[in-house]
Amino acid sequence: MSEKIGNFVAALVMVVALLLGIIGYAGKKSPEEPIRIAYDNKGGLVVFDHREHAKVISCDTCHHYYEGEGRPHGCRSCHNENDIPIMDAFHRINEEYEGMGYTSCVTCHEESGKNPKNCRGCHK
Repeated sequence: MSEKIGNFVAALVMVVALLLGIIGYAGKKSPEEPIRIAYDNKGGLVVFDHREHAKVISCDTCHHYYEGEGRPHGCRSCHNENDIPIMDAFHRINEEYEGMGYTSCVTCHEESGKNPKNCRGCHK
């Protein structure tokens, strides 16, 4: 009889733990802004630390059309193969857009002296 009670108590503890885990996870809110963003591409995965960049540059540096209200659009909403190539946004600004206030990841990192030494500096 005591073995049945022990099994019942163990099962009850597991169910309670499972329910507490589900409740704890469901109650957790997503952060207002992303912490890290992963860009999967032909060159290899690039993990962008959004939180760290947001500490040192203004939102409109990357989100060119952001007017400070609501959530800005992601890069690929404008930078795609049919509009402004994603390669220009990340690597080098195309001559067509030079002087218009746009910058790229690589250009900004070169200007700040934090440029990667090679492709694997960003692409994993």
